[in-house]
Amino acid sequence: VMQTASSLRSNILYCYQASQRGTGHATKIAANVLASLNYTGDVLVVAGDKIIDKNFLQEFIEQFYAKDCDLLLASGKANHYPASGRIVSSPSSAPLGIVEVFDIAKVKILNILKTRTRQDEIPAEELEQIVLEELQDDKKAALALGDLWKIILAGKPINDYLLKKYFTARDFTYQINSIEIPLVQLENASSANLSVYLFKAGALFYAINQIGSDNAQNEEYLTDVVKALARGDAKTETMEVKSPEQIMAFNTPEELKNIKHALKEKRIKVEEHQPEGRRPNEWITAIKQA
Repeated sequence: VMQTASSLRSNILYCYQASQRGTGHATKIAANVLASLNYTGDVLVVAGDKIIDKNFLQEFIEQFYAKDCDLLLASGKANHYPASGRIVSSPSSAPLGIVEVFDIAKVKILNILKTRTRQDEIPAEELEQIVLEELQDDKKAALALGDLWKIILAGKPINDYLLKKYFTARDFTYQINSIEIPLVQLENASSANLSVYLFKAGALFYAINQIGSDNAQNEEYLTDVVKALARGDAKTETMEVKSPEQIMAFNTPEELKNIKHALKEKRIKVEEHQPEGRRPNEWITAIKQA
């Protein structure tokens, strides 16, 4: 990637993330390079696992300037992006923060345990099933529950005493800037974060240095810049994709299949509007690559 990109332009800088401590940490390293150069322009931050429709991106940039945002986020309907973080907004619809699906699942699991252990202890086998239904993965379960997960895997039942031993009252709720967000609001959040951000440089430099790693995965989430900017009364807005095909991820074989299907459909539509004998080579190439 570095070799190919460098052959196209001479003004490309690279920075190395020696330890992978999350998306926020990666962005912080890049932001520090820009800050050291006294950069004062605007900064587009995009996750590396996305294919983005160029028309959406152009409109996204135009809206950023038209609304004079400190930060503009790309969003989509939550049911189209089940694994993406949820954008939690205030009653005025201003984004308060982004909550990862993993963290929502952790709060949900702990509240289930809290309710159930008030009545009786929970058999390990039943509890293992509850946890894996939410998290789908043993590694994630271990991150979410820590030593309690080891006890569950050892086949021991969980009771109210053990729950209180390993978790504090704060673990059973989710807070954004000291505002407690009800679990039902987290679960019903309708907007998903699509990992496309456009910042004013000053807003990025400020927010990226405010984030920490106080979350279920002990990582620095880039998404935490939203709540950092909300604390400072910055102007943060969202722009929703018109269709899921405008921003697609390619982390799994299923997602790759969806991309290939979307490109084929687009190729067909382009061909229908092409004069006889002409073919849209750019889409043929894209489909072969997919």
